[in-house]
Amino acid sequence: MLAWDPLTLAGLSGWTWGNPFLFVSPTTFATQTGGSIQGIESHAFLGSNLGTSCAALLAFAALIALSVALGTRVCRRLALDGLTRAERFVFSSGFGLSAVALVMTILGLLQLWNVAVVRALLLGSALLVAWLERTSIRVFLTRTRTRDSTGPRSTTWCERGTFALGAVAVACLAILGLVPQSFYDGLVYHQGVPNQWMQNGGITFLPGHFFSNFPLSHGVLGATLRFIGPDVTVGLLQPFCLAVSLIALACARRRVLPDSTFPVEGLVLLASLTVVENAPRAGNDLFVMMFFSLSFLALVRWRQTLWTPWVIALGFFLGAALSAKYTAAPYILVVASLLFVLRWRTAGTKAAIADMGRLALAGIVMPLPWLMKNLVVTGNPVWPLLRNVFETREVHEPGLAMATRMAASLVRSRHDLLTLPWEVSLSTPDIALLIGPVFLMLLPVAVVGLIFAGPRAKQLPLYMLAVFTCWIIWALTFRASRYASPPMAATALLYGLAINHILAKTPRVIGIVVTGVTTVSLWLLTSYFLAVGSLMHGAPAYHGGAVDTRGYFTGGHATLLPHHAHSMFEVINHLGDDVKVLILGDNRTFGLQRPHVSATIFDRPVLSRYLERAQTADELHTRLGDDGITHVAVNFLEGVRLHRHFGVFGHPPEWQQTWSKFWRSHTDTVAIFDGMVLVEIVAADTPGRRTVPEPIARIVREAEKAVAK
Repeated sequence: MLAWDPLTLAGLSGWTWGNPFLFVSPTTFATQTGGSIQGIESHAFLGSNLGTSCAALLAFAALIALSVALGTRVCRRLALDGLTRAERFVFSSGFGLSAVALVMTILGLLQLWNVAVVRALLLGSALLVAWLERTSIRVFLTRTRTRDSTGPRSTTWCERGTFALGAVAVACLAILGLVPQSFYDGLVYHQGVPNQWMQNGGITFLPGHFFSNFPLSHGVLGATLRFIGPDVTVGLLQPFCLAVSLIALACARRRVLPDSTFPVEGLVLLASLTVVENAPRAGNDLFVMMFFSLSFLALVRWRQTLWTPWVIALGFFLGAALSAKYTAAPYILVVASLLFVLRWRTAGTKAAIADMGRLALAGIVMPLPWLMKNLVVTGNPVWPLLRNVFETREVHEPGLAMATRMAASLVRSRHDLLTLPWEVSLSTPDIALLIGPVFLMLLPVAVVGLIFAGPRAKQLPLYMLAVFTCWIIWALTFRASRYASPPMAATALLYGLAINHILAKTPRVIGIVVTGVTTVSLWLLTSYFLAVGSLMHGAPAYHGGAVDTRGYFTGGHATLLPHHAHSMFEVINHLGDDVKVLILGDNRTFGLQRPHVSATIFDRPVLSRYLERAQTADELHTRLGDDGITHVAVNFLEGVRLHRHFGVFGHPPEWQQTWSKFWRSHTDTVAIFDGMVLVEIVAADTPGRRTVPEPIARIVREAEKAVAK
């Protein structure tokens, strides 16, 4: 391994930007991948930003405490006995967060997403759980620290030191998560859709939002956090999920190898660019990773005890992963197949089939509300899949076509299967595809660990085959690095087992040297990625008090988010409660606190649904009024970019004429920003109207000029 690491790291020099980990500073790397980096010029907003962060931490801690308490009762009901404190915490976290997401999903489907209702429900649940668990809470608060005798032996200095490094890394990622969200997909999809549901009072069909019919358990949890805390609270969810993943994988390793002392699996994950980059984002990839990590731990516990409740726990966690991301389905099949083979080897076909039934029944719990919603809305419970099987109403047909093309372009990328590991580890200039070198660095270790393991790990080749299958699935489908979170967690666990097998067979002095060199090497990667992430997320300027949220977006600190409409959102958020806004030229609506209508790049142009039913400006005014639209907001700069690449304003000329006449006769300017305009829809004879030139025609012209160049 010591010889392989320098060889692998040397390949970094082939990167388009040079060797970032050896010769390029974090500032340079962040600039080359994200844009300009701004400094700290003052601390004027330090107090307000700190207050917002503290409020977010308190709200998040309250929800986690409630979730863990709920999850503890679930563990007790399932009779999951013999848990260590760490196992009890991670299982309770997984069950509890799932329970909150499930209840909130049902509440949303019942159109009861109201601040008063949600807060009353959460407070009532907390009081009820506190009363039911009063004895356990009293014991927890009064007991003295004792050695944990319910599981493997106590932790060693090596484990405590490594856990401390992991805690530092997760804390840094949580601090990055407390910065205003600038993850494009999060603002459009992961938290953008739940934000729109919050303004509508519940989970509803959004005809202009392709992603609104995808399962969104993670988004529902984000909405729950925003009901009780500020917007930045959603950035804490994935760092917490990462922490649960690290602990769960460490518990799984200790269950398989009770004498192991080096939690390298956590260091491996923290040394991945994908993990560090995505942890502070309001996405779903580490949310999915958490449930797969819990599934691995449940599988290990079942393998040791053959206790049926572990199959139920395994199925539930796999279903929870599916309730956040459809692309988890192929990996779920791999884990289910692994369970089937292991059960078949020990008890035969009949017992294996019975366990598959239990797995499926437990796994359907979390996705079921989303399946029922899609059945009502589209006629297809698993939309957009199996459209030839179900009589599907093509509610997002343009989006399906575009998504299919984009998926095909990923599969047909220039990397073949043989060179793909090298490309995504070291060579690709696309940060969205870059995983980082850590998995390639440690690949030979898995082979050596298999040799050292010998008869102690008869199932290790089967596990390696399952992990390899997961990577093949990823390579043949979506090759974006964040879609690989399940195989990354499985690979980290496999590496942890392999390295500890090696350490168990080597002299103590050599083991200490290998442990130290591995820890330092992986932590150097982690610290580098943390520095890059801090600069790319604009954390120094925000947490240093140089800017508030508005300055963060308008001052060049959100380097990955050009032309954000936060200033316009601030104005809209201070309008009356009866406002409903038509958003044109942008689909990043997270943070907008009034009902609104928008469309993603995957959907028909948002104006089409109104223009196709209107022949005149007055008719268009009537159509918009029927839908409750009171204002129109246009993001000119972002609109040019979107139309240039996706044709979001591809209207027939006669529609454009109708729109131009409507704009001249039925709008009154409310505010004008740099590249943005907000107008109120008024009657044609309203006195004192102030109008600005119609922006859509100009957006189309500017986009066509850019394409011509």
